[in-house]
Amino acid sequence: MTSLWLSPGAAWRLRFGVMMTLSIVIAVTGLLADSPALVIGAMLVAPLMSPVLGFAVALSMGWARHMIRTAATVLLASVGSVGLAWLLASILPSPGAPLTHEVVSRTAPSVLDLLVALAAGAAGAYATVREDVSAALPGVAVAVALVPPLATVGVTLHLHQTGLAKGAILLYLANLVAIVLASIAVLLVSGFVPLPRLNQVKCRVAAGTMAVVVATIGVAVVLSGGLRDTVHQAAALKAVNDQVVRWLGPGSDLEVRRISVDGSNVILELQGSDPPPPTSALATALSPALGPGISVQVRWSQRATQTAPATTVPGSATIAPASAEAYRTLVKAWLESGSASSSEILSLGLNGDELVVEVGGAVAPPRARPLATAVAAARGRPTKVMVRWTPRQEFAASSGTASNTVDDKLRAREAVDSWADSHPDVAVLGVSVIDGVTTVDLAAETAPADLDTLVASLRSRAGTSAVIRLAPLRRISPGSP
Repeated sequence: MTSLWLSPGAAWRLRFGVMMTLSIVIAVTGLLADSPALVIGAMLVAPLMSPVLGFAVALSMGWARHMIRTAATVLLASVGSVGLAWLLASILPSPGAPLTHEVVSRTAPSVLDLLVALAAGAAGAYATVREDVSAALPGVAVAVALVPPLATVGVTLHLHQTGLAKGAILLYLANLVAIVLASIAVLLVSGFVPLPRLNQVKCRVAAGTMAVVVATIGVAVVLSGGLRDTVHQAAALKAVNDQVVRWLGPGSDLEVRRISVDGSNVILELQGSDPPPPTSALATALSPALGPGISVQVRWSQRATQTAPATTVPGSATIAPASAEAYRTLVKAWLESGSASSSEILSLGLNGDELVVEVGGAVAPPRARPLATAVAAARGRPTKVMVRWTPRQEFAASSGTASNTVDDKLRAREAVDSWADSHPDVAVLGVSVIDGVTTVDLAAETAPADLDTLVASLRSRAGTSAVIRLAPLRRISPGSP
């Protein structure tokens, strides 16, 4: 009873609080760093198994006061652990997306987790009442982890992944009720409870045991189908996370900004300097987990910078040096000299002797040196040119039958161009047609008031529904930092 804190000393709360705090710190660090060794270390340090087993002992002995105290200890420790994990996740570097394997692996529990918890709970209770097998307790702590799911709840809540947080809570509850139920059974069968005591409180013990049985059955029902959508969503996201890491490979500089899984539709947003691998390979890899009819969209955002050295050109300036817009003709001619003739000039800014050019398009602009030479010749003094290229492309792959045709894309592009002709302050970054849905990427300082007109035009001229994505356009004024 002393080992289970049923007869604790005066400082047991302090010892328990310190060990719980340390275990949560280790668990959150291991989850964010994707380190199984750290997570296992948190399992071994965590003292939460002792009051859980203590509750089972108090229930089997019919000790109401000890039941209330151990239950309160478990409840306060659970809530405090989630809060501390949330705080640590907000301070430590966040994994963002994709989430680490150690996080997502604790968000999709199943009935198998409940069975493992039942076996581990029985082993823990047996190792507690039999001193000769007490060395097995560390293994029990690893087999049925209580602290890592609580840490996962805090981390996922901080990342606003409420669906994954529900899965982690469900895993924690499954472990908790299974440990208590299996422990009660072992304590009664092993003779830990004296027969005179059992006869005296058998009604109280039977009622408490029945309550635990009902709770365990309820969790089993939930795991087998009650929250099937939540568990399925967590499992699908876990599968996508794992496959995206394999798909990108260890040497990729692409950063995953967001992963969205909606049924059989997967949307992946990437950012980096290198183009992503073929999307069809990712769709094929995800088919076993999500089904043969999945659709995968990969949206790639890239920002590249080229800087050409200043070039001294004698002569007088032919263009007003304070007006960046005056260089638009030179920039356009420079773009047309390469393969980026269809690119859009998003903004021009003149900061002293540096011209900043923002270009949007699917093809990288030419080298900046010729443009720097042309601008320096026009200004009559050395000029540095910085080119920021912001393409946004969509790569789509579907394991089903696609209904896209060249005519669909042409009609959609014509509708967008026709609408854009009357909106000179809006840049069209891209138009794509995927399975009857036209996605239009626009950039503007303020949202156009008649986007509904564009949607209606796409519906009437191209026969597709529309998704409009508007990126903020920041113009650099002369002299701005």
